[in-house]
Amino acid sequence: MRRLARQPHALQGPFLNRGNSFSQSEYVEISDMADLEYFVSNDSRDWLIPFDSLSLQCEVGNGTSGQVFRSLLHSGGGSSVVAVKRLYSPVTGQEYFQSFFRREVSILSRLHHPNVVRFYGVSYYNRVLYIVTDFCPKSLSALIENPAAKGPLEEAVFMKVINQIVSGMGFLHSRNVVHRDLKPANVLISETDDVNICDFGLSRLIEPDATTMTAEGDVYSFGILLYSTWSRSKPYGDQGMNPFQLMTAVVNGLRPVIPINCPPALARLMRSCWHQNPDIRPSFPEISQILKDQWLLSMFAEGEEDYYYPESSQLMSASSSLSTIPAAAGGHRRGSKDNLNVMSPFASPRHGGDGRDGYGTYKQEGDEEEDDDAGEEDRLLSEEKRPR
Repeated sequence: MRRLARQPHALQGPFLNRGNSFSQSEYVEISDMADLEYFVSNDSRDWLIPFDSLSLQCEVGNGTSGQVFRSLLHSGGGSSVVAVKRLYSPVTGQEYFQSFFRREVSILSRLHHPNVVRFYGVSYYNRVLYIVTDFCPKSLSALIENPAAKGPLEEAVFMKVINQIVSGMGFLHSRNVVHRDLKPANVLISETDDVNICDFGLSRLIEPDATTMTAEGDVYSFGILLYSTWSRSKPYGDQGMNPFQLMTAVVNGLRPVIPINCPPALARLMRSCWHQNPDIRPSFPEISQILKDQWLLSMFAEGEEDYYYPESSQLMSASSSLSTIPAAAGGHRRGSKDNLNVMSPFASPRHGGDGRDGYGTYKQEGDEEEDDDAGEEDRLLSEEKRPR
């Protein structure tokens, strides 16, 4: 393993210390990088990035688990623009949050898809951890919340974004990965206007026979994202409820009011994705097929009165191979009564519930219990990556 340079960084003052907002203890620290070799790509020589090869330029946002910078990665005599996420742990403690780091790196290092953000590697400086990925200048949230724009997105833009999100999410689920935080802010738009799903800090990689989580939570989140992308508004922005009230309401069936100008076929797809019964929700391969059907591709046509609606059996995946994949957003499989979750509810009072902005999830009390299973997950990942 290459040793990392430890000399002071040129931008330590303005960016690495972040003024008085955070202290050193509020970032994820680590005593030894060696154990991380077992949690990333087999080619361990390529994922560890010396920190002095990074030039942090400016902060561009804060994700679920870290502060993100636009940066330059210097390599081979040239430079490329990258995103560098500095992981912080304001509440949970170092040992707990290091497991988040290991999990996110382990998941990112094995995902290679045009609609999933590219992983470059990891770095650290003064015992603080960083994840380096592709930089994308725009996000879906900025696109749909643009105050200068009025009305729905153009058909071509809308369909491209939605199709690419479905493609990326379908790929994740095919790899037994659930995102658990799918929302417009975590859908980046590249220079070529292609979708890059990002922020895997809450994601899980679980064996196919896992029973604590299922994929339907991600489908719920996609339904809410579909609503926001069409309506260009937040799903529950006008409800006047605090997070707990909203969580309870969503668990008991609250859903966004579909705009009057929404094509019936699109409304039908939204309702299928956020259906109260998780078994009714389509899988992402099924959603992909629906998007290819003429009834949805022609839904923007003026004067269209007759729409073909697939029967519910066409939207269900009774024998889907994803039926045992963990249901994102910290929820539990059907029958579990605990761990209400805000952003990816399981649409029945006995399943996980909503979140602060209605899309994904955030850390809560059930996550500590959930991480008992995560410890076993880390063990399996470690054994898989350990050289034979």
